[in-house]
Amino acid sequence: MSVIHAPHSGRSAVACLLALLLGLWPAAALAGNDVLVTLGGQGGTVAVEQGGADNRIEIRQVEGWGNDASALQTGAANIGLIEQGGADNRASLVIDGTGNDVAIHQFGSRNLGVVEIHGDGIGAGALDGTLLQQGDDNRASVRSAGEANGFRIEQFGDFNQADLTQDGIGNLANLSQQGGFNRATVVQEAAIWAANSAFLDQEGFGNTASLIQSGNGNVAEQIQRGDGNSSDLVQVGDGNYIRHEQIGNGLTHPTVVQTGGASVTIIQTN
Repeated sequence: MSVIHAPHSGRSAVACLLALLLGLWPAAALAGNDVLVTLGGQGGTVAVEQGGADNRIEIRQVEGWGNDASALQTGAANIGLIEQGGADNRASLVIDGTGNDVAIHQFGSRNLGVVEIHGDGIGAGALDGTLLQQGDDNRASVRSAGEANGFRIEQFGDFNQADLTQDGIGNLANLSQQGGFNRATVVQEAAIWAANSAFLDQEGFGNTASLIQSGNGNVAEQIQRGDGNSSDLVQVGDGNYIRHEQIGNGLTHPTVVQTGGASVTIIQTN
């Protein structure tokens, strides 16, 4: 296991990390490696790459701003975690393989979290990753391509934006926002028969939600609680089911487009 603690400056943290990767790590580390990085301060940059199976990356940037953390993992059954505190930080996780578990936790404002997954997940109905943001003006972007990938985005605060896109079959999308003036988009696509599921939940006021599914046997549920919400639901495929529910004030009627043997349930209260 490799552990780095560099609490004073981002530049020295990068130097320590590069020295470790170039000098102490085998060039072809294959399995069972752990990299733990802890940083403090501002303007720090960390980039870690792992290949093989059963590896773990943990990057923690605490009490700072303007930090950048990125991790690339290729292989199977790997774990990747990036945790950041402060403002104007950026976290990026790129996963290429199967059965991996990833997470980004950001606490503060104006942060950006990005996750890319290429490969199959743990199994249908299981969560392979989470992106949690607490604060205002944050943005979360998740894209996955493969089968049986499950991902959850959670945002707490105002003026946040979340985009979750999945390409493949048997995927699960779960997106939750609590706060005001947030925007959320979920897109699921598949070239062949797909049993995808999407759930979008918003609590607050002035929120906007959009959920698009393209495929077969899809299930979408969208719930909004708050004021002045609007919702757009589109499903293209066979055997679709949409449940839309809004509870609050100034509720706008959703735009619902379905093609196939779809069932629609819409409940709006004021």
